[in-house]
Amino acid sequence: MTDPPFSRIDLISCRNMLIYMEPVLHRRIIPIFHYALKPTGFLWLGLSETVGTDTDLFVPIDKKYKIYAKRPTSSRVNFGLTADKLTSQGPPLAFAGERPREAPVFDPQKEGDRILLTEYTPASVLVDMRMEILQVRGSTGEYLEAPTGKATHNVLKMAREDLMLPLQVALRQAAAKNRHIQTPSVRFKHDGQFGETRIEVVPIRGFTPQESYFLILFHSAIGAADRALAQPVGKTAKTRPSNRPAKRLDESRHLAALQQQFDATNEYSQSVLEQQEAYMEELQSANEEVQSANEELQSINEELETAKEELQSSNEELTTINEELENRNRETYQLNADLTNLLACVRMPIVMTDRDLRIRLFTPSAAKTLNLIDTDVGRPITNMELGFEIPNLSELQTIIDKMTEWEQEVRDRQGRWYKLYIGPYKTPENRIDGVVFVLTDIQVLKETEQSISAARYYAEAIVETVRQPLVILNGNLRVKTANASYYEVFQVSPSDIENQLIYDIGNKQWNIPELRELLENVLLRDGQFQDFEVQHDFPNIGSRTMRISARRFQQHQNQEPLILVAMEDITERRFADAERSRMKEERAVRAEAEGRATDEFLATMSHELRTPLNSIFGWANLLNTRQLLDEDKTRALEAIERNARVQTKLIEDLMDASSIVAGKLRLDRQEVNLPAIVEAAIDIVRPAAAAKRIQVVFGAKRAVGPVWGDPQRLQQVLWNLLSNSVKFTPPEGRIDVRLDQTNAGVQISVTDTGQGIKAEFMPYVFQRFRQADSSTTRQHGGLGLGLSIVRTLVEMHGGTAWAESQGEGQGSTFIVQLPLRALRPAVSVPELSSQQVLDQRQPGVASLQNARVLVVDDEDDTRNLLTAVFEHYHAEVKTAASVAEALAVLATWKPAVVVCDIAMPGQDGYTFIREVRQLSPEQGGQIPALALTGYGKEEDRRRALEAGYQAHLIKPANPAELVSLVTRLVPKQQRTRRQQKQQKRNAG
Repeated sequence: MTDPPFSRIDLISCRNMLIYMEPVLHRRIIPIFHYALKPTGFLWLGLSETVGTDTDLFVPIDKKYKIYAKRPTSSRVNFGLTADKLTSQGPPLAFAGERPREAPVFDPQKEGDRILLTEYTPASVLVDMRMEILQVRGSTGEYLEAPTGKATHNVLKMAREDLMLPLQVALRQAAAKNRHIQTPSVRFKHDGQFGETRIEVVPIRGFTPQESYFLILFHSAIGAADRALAQPVGKTAKTRPSNRPAKRLDESRHLAALQQQFDATNEYSQSVLEQQEAYMEELQSANEEVQSANEELQSINEELETAKEELQSSNEELTTINEELENRNRETYQLNADLTNLLACVRMPIVMTDRDLRIRLFTPSAAKTLNLIDTDVGRPITNMELGFEIPNLSELQTIIDKMTEWEQEVRDRQGRWYKLYIGPYKTPENRIDGVVFVLTDIQVLKETEQSISAARYYAEAIVETVRQPLVILNGNLRVKTANASYYEVFQVSPSDIENQLIYDIGNKQWNIPELRELLENVLLRDGQFQDFEVQHDFPNIGSRTMRISARRFQQHQNQEPLILVAMEDITERRFADAERSRMKEERAVRAEAEGRATDEFLATMSHELRTPLNSIFGWANLLNTRQLLDEDKTRALEAIERNARVQTKLIEDLMDASSIVAGKLRLDRQEVNLPAIVEAAIDIVRPAAAAKRIQVVFGAKRAVGPVWGDPQRLQQVLWNLLSNSVKFTPPEGRIDVRLDQTNAGVQISVTDTGQGIKAEFMPYVFQRFRQADSSTTRQHGGLGLGLSIVRTLVEMHGGTAWAESQGEGQGSTFIVQLPLRALRPAVSVPELSSQQVLDQRQPGVASLQNARVLVVDDEDDTRNLLTAVFEHYHAEVKTAASVAEALAVLATWKPAVVVCDIAMPGQDGYTFIREVRQLSPEQGGQIPALALTGYGKEEDRRRALEAGYQAHLIKPANPAELVSLVTRLVPKQQRTRRQQKQQKRNAG
């Protein structure tokens, strides 16, 4: 960049380098490339590079591969570019066209070229194809001037007014003929004076056919030699000093020049004289020839006079003929005007051809429709692309020969319909001289026809598709047609009803005065009617109830009106309405009864829940007074515990009933030793039976295999049946429990000697909230849910439960039967005794000596109770009221077991156990945990175990059962260490 560029280069390749340069440097590089290339040189750039704004320096040869050719224009290169100008710290770059700061160097050769260009060669300009001036040579001020307004370099806009037209014509001719064009002398006005010039245009071809240039030369009318001779004299007189020797030298030179000029003028004059003499001789001979020609002309003139007279007579005849022709021409013009206006006003495409089917005439509409132009006149119509699907064009000659006519519907390529008429073209002599084509637009007619057809098909499809019987009557109330449903419903054929009066078809079932009046009103008043019911015994289908609706319609204005009659068979609907009314009355009665039962249940539930609460609150208040004796305190605690168990049983029954109603009760099926379950249930109710001195006897005819079911739910079934028998059996009574295996399955029966069941109450024994005695004077309490839960649980096991009684005071028997499909093949499993089952329900007391237990519960009373229970069994207890407090305790204190509630405000027990299980083993992430909660459903237990708890216990929990379960959760190593410490303490 700091060195001068090379010159005369054929090809410059600069690829993928200009994209890294700033715009200012880019504008400097392109002119340098232009300067360095030959006039025929090429520039090759990268695919992502261009010459930018320097399009006046290069013309693209291949735009895809970015190859450019040099334009023959003046270079704008500036060699004053140095390295420091390329940096941002140096002075700013100079713009293109600035003069270099170095001192100019005189070049005599360039000075001589300049004098020749300015003094001896004509003024000229070089322009491109856009007439933009690329270079100016000599003084062109006489011929060109800058126009006012926006600056321009267009030579046509800068040319003087008198020179603009000749210059434009010369440029156009030079471009068209590609040769020198020289105009004659053109007179123009400049600064108030007139001058003359000749314009010469020389075309110059570029490297590509699209690139052309023009050299415009302005030749002055004054000779160049005259200016050359006259100018030095004036200059010598002005520039030479006034010393005498020099003056003499100049005078001698001037005299020599004048002498030379004189000699040249003399020679020129001599040659002119010689030429003049030759011209005189030629003129003399020409004069003689003219004289002879004059004589001949005189004779010819005489002949012309004679011919003139003849011409005058002929002229008179021609005048007469001309007047006649003018009259006919006016008539023809008028006829042509009429025909032209007629064809222009006709909005129909019409084409006329001759016998050879060549187009003779066509209307403007035909030109637009058939894509015809004026030059198509005379062309055969069969060879043209008309844009229409016209078949049998080859048969047009038949129309000419046989004088026939032809019509056909055709479509253009856009799908528009036309009616094509082709007829013969007849002359006034009735001779066939061609063919006439006429196109009539029938698109609207076609669309209307299609819409009518579509509407007809649509209506027919609806009529045939409708599943109700439909009949269409004409204006005389005769059956015009019917749909398939009518024939199918009434089991008739079209011949049985069509064209017959509607009142006469069948057994005249439609001959009803009210229907007659309605149909006549529809026909006369253009009306309609709906939902007219007819009940009749029809011949083929029996007694039916039909609902009739009718409406008048008219397809077209000129057609007769029709009546559409719709018939709907509502026999089943009327029967269903009657049935619904009956069922509605029954539901109302049932709802009233259920409402009474619900009210009775709510009253009973309120009584049953408040009764044990009354005992609990009463004894609790007496205990708070601290004035009871020891035996009274014992009796108070026993009453509180007994009533709490009663209330717990009531709550469990309500929860089970709720789960059953919601469909959320699930069974945990496994192999069950049924005799052990029965014995365990008997052992549970045995204390209550002993209190009433009731004898409970269990007997089994033969051994039964294990049953596939839920042991807890089956034990609940037996416990409810036994509790119910104990409740309704008087003292000194007897309860027999039997377990048998029959052909139908396993059967369990509980028979008591109680008060029995009335016959009218027997259907309601297993219904919810139903009790034989629900009055306020009843002898036995309860919510009426136990037996309904029994039936539901038995049915969930696939069995049945029912009751039998001989009547009131004769005892009752409740039977539970499990079907054979509820049985599993017998397998060798250890049997559990009744005591073992009882032990599982009420585990023994364990010791938590020195075991750490963390209790998490938001209720203060619950935390205090659990703390007292665990401390009673020698455990070390800490409590927390929230999940955050429990996590804080775990950070500093490592318990052996965690007992946590589920429902807590903010974060529940599920969140707590998930947080614990994310801890490392060293931080307590594997501590055993027990979920102690009031949520007792099976899905609640499953969810707690899935969340991370090892055991699930329902509130309220038996303290012994709670401590036993917590003891089993204590890690074995800690229990061993605790037992060892206890043994050492006992030994000491």
